[in-house]
Amino acid sequence: MTIQTIAQKITEGGMTNVTKVCLAILALFSFLAYQKLISEPKALEEKAHSVLMQMSWQEGWLEPFVLDNDNHTSEITIQKKNNGQLIANVTFKFSDDTHQICKHLSYSFTNDPLADYELLSQQDCL
Repeated sequence: MTIQTIAQKITEGGMTNVTKVCLAILALFSFLAYQKLISEPKALEEKAHSVLMQMSWQEGWLEPFVLDNDNHTSEITIQKKNNGQLIANVTFKFSDDTHQICKHLSYSFTNDPLADYELLSQQDCL
């Protein structure tokens, strides 16, 4: 059954009220699952990357505005804690003509606009 067929049956009155309610509930659960499983993790990863860039500038590893997509990579894993804090474990690599940086980092941050962070551990890559 295609979406067009479902829409046609709804408009023609070929569906019972129970079927309409079930479809509405299915649509709601689909939306909530998308938010929880796809949209929210992507937003958290973008926030963790933003905090990583802020940290790299504040710690003096990089100059602001020297990054582009070709000269750095980062692998981010995020863990949630009960009190709203998030912990990111990151492998960050950057290289250009003058710098070559590779770090394993662990930091905590909150998902709010202030982007405060606490650096938990830092190691240079081998």
